[in-house]
Amino acid sequence: MRTRANAYDAVIPLALADDFAKTTDGTTVAKDMKMVANPPGTPCYTYPTCLSLLKAGKKIDCEGVSGNLDCNQHNNTFSPMARSRRTRAPELSSRCMS
Repeated sequence: MRTRANAYDAVIPLALADDFAKTTDGTTVAKDMKMVANPPGTPCYTYPTCLSLLKAGKKIDCEGVSGNLDCNQHNNTFSPMARSRRTRAPELSSRCMS
C-alpha cells in the first residue's frame, strides 16, 4: 500500500504544478512545485479538490496520501517508507525509514 501511496503522491503535485504553470515545460513546472505543495495555502488532499482551489485563484498546500509533500530547496519531497525482511522465525520485522 505504501508504494502506491508514494506513486500517487509523486504524480499529483506534478500535475497540479503543470496546471498552475499552464505548461508542461519541465523547467517552469519545477519552479512552481513549491507553489502547489508548500505552505502557506489551503490544505487539499485530492487532485479535483486542489485543482478547484487553483482555478478559484487560491494558494494551495497539496497534502499527500503518504504524508506531507512540502518541497525542500531542491524540490525534493521525502516520506516515510516501510521496509520488511524475513527472519528465521516466520514473523516479519518492519521498521520505518525517513
